[in-house]
Amino acid sequence: MLKVYETIRQEATMELVEHKSRFIGCIIPATSEEEAKSIIARISKQHRDANHNCYAYRINGTQMIEKYSDDGEPSQTAGMPMLDLLRTRELVNIVAVVTRYFGGVKLGTGGLVRAYTKTLQSALDQVTTIKKDTYNLLKITVPYTFAGKLDYYIQKEGIVVKDIHYEDEIHYELYTTNENNLRLTLVELTNGQSIIKKLGEVIGFIDRGKMYEE
Repeated sequence: MLKVYETIRQEATMELVEHKSRFIGCIIPATSEEEAKSIIARISKQHRDANHNCYAYRINGTQMIEKYSDDGEPSQTAGMPMLDLLRTRELVNIVAVVTRYFGGVKLGTGGLVRAYTKTLQSALDQVTTIKKDTYNLLKITVPYTFAGKLDYYIQKEGIVVKDIHYEDEIHYELYTTNENNLRLTLVELTNGQSIIKKLGEVIGFIDRGKMYEE
């Protein structure tokens, strides 16, 4: 499993016409192969009258899952170049479906590769990619006397805090990708009076100071 990877945050659609054939490219984020298959089935049903619904997807599971389909087009002229483009862009957890309505003019193998690649590329160019990382979720307990130092450090380093509880001591729940460094820093900041407990790991991305978990 990749601990850090690029993906898309939202879906996008792009339509192109090549030699009278209508190509509709759709890209959608997915976090499992089951979800990817469901997306493909939904789009294929939506365009059931199309000549071809070709697809490619890359899913970050316990191992990388990569699959494609030419859906009746000549071998490796549709799904394979789409998968190659996803690899080139280093995108993961993404499903790409390109639908073709045949316009009466044959494109040839080279023309098909270019058309499917161009359609997917145009759809990808519409979206902003995000980097998802594996974060440790930690619970930090400190006496009130060190709250000011810890708050300053959190703000200076841009650390995202999930929650704060004010009891006999202050309990912070926060995300970090460098647990060891944070532990060493907290020992210095609190003279060894902080208690650190790992609550688990989450995969997500940070946008404008907010964590979006997968």
